[in-house]
Amino acid sequence: MALSLRPGLTFCEIQHHLIFMDYEADRYFSLSGPARDSLQKLLKSPDAGVPEQEIAPLHAAGIIGYGEGAKPLKPCQHIPAGRSIFDEEDGTSRIAAQIPEIIVRLAAMRRTLKRQGLPTTLRRLREATPLPVVPGSSAPGMRRLCAAYEASRRYYLPVDHCLIRALALYRHAQQRGHDARLVFGVQLHPFSAHSWVEQDDLILDDRVDHVRRFKPILVL
Repeated sequence: MALSLRPGLTFCEIQHHLIFMDYEADRYFSLSGPARDSLQKLLKSPDAGVPEQEIAPLHAAGIIGYGEGAKPLKPCQHIPAGRSIFDEEDGTSRIAAQIPEIIVRLAAMRRTLKRQGLPTTLRRLREATPLPVVPGSSAPGMRRLCAAYEASRRYYLPVDHCLIRALALYRHAQQRGHDARLVFGVQLHPFSAHSWVEQDDLILDDRVDHVRRFKPILVL
């Protein structure tokens, strides 16, 4: 039987460090010792037979899972988009009228996170039914929406703004019929996490040079 990740877990590898995101518990952690060594062996030789004693440390660390919701035992393979929508702005979009609505959405998302927590918020975003997708990653409506979210920073900038903005923009894009991805990434030295939104090969709420600092660990 192929080994699987416990439901709610995802991970990436950065400079030989195995960083996990437990999005059901809203925490990050890294593997060390025998569990790290076992997983690194599995990743190097995924098709080789592994003795039970090699897998035991992963069971003990709560990494291995079975049944519904379990995923392949592989790191996140997502490659961040290589362009930012802000690099292509023409400066002609009328965005002021959208800013009040966006501030309301940002404040509502912050309350939702505080009340429900990240696990429930992500689960509901996964389960939400988006409108039919609008073709074309450079649709004027998406360009105006992203520009308005960027402009709203002048009026509403909570401490945890990257997560709140990414969640709000992702949901807003879904409701407008835009095909978007919500991406979480991590970096080391010092450890930090970030989130952003993409559509096709475009980053919608950040700059390329900033996103490149982070290794994707979860894509919604």
